[in-house]
Amino acid sequence: MEGVIKHIDLSSYPGVPDGMTIDTEGYLWIALYGGGKVLRVNPVDGEVTGQVEVPAQYTTSCTFGGSSLTTLFITTATDRSRQTTGPDGYVFSVEAGVRGTMVSKCRF
Repeated sequence: MEGVIKHIDLSSYPGVPDGMTIDTEGYLWIALYGGGKVLRVNPVDGEVTGQVEVPAQYTTSCTFGGSSLTTLFITTATDRSRQTTGPDGYVFSVEAGVRGTMVSKCRF
């Protein structure tokens, strides 16, 4: 497959991109490990159109769930090399205002 490789520049945000998911409008939701947030990004032009602040620094991934797929679940990690007193390692949820995509199962 030939084509232009597109990229999304998130270098102005703290942390590094980690896990992600997609909503029914085609936008990416990207967890920023070390950044304490999840960004909603337009994959066509790379524009960040929204963000969810998380009260834990190490956001690791996100996925949609709930009966209508509008709840965004966000996982976080704990940095074992430092003493933490906050909610690192917790799972958070927030109503995203958009629907996530349905996951397809596959067999190997």
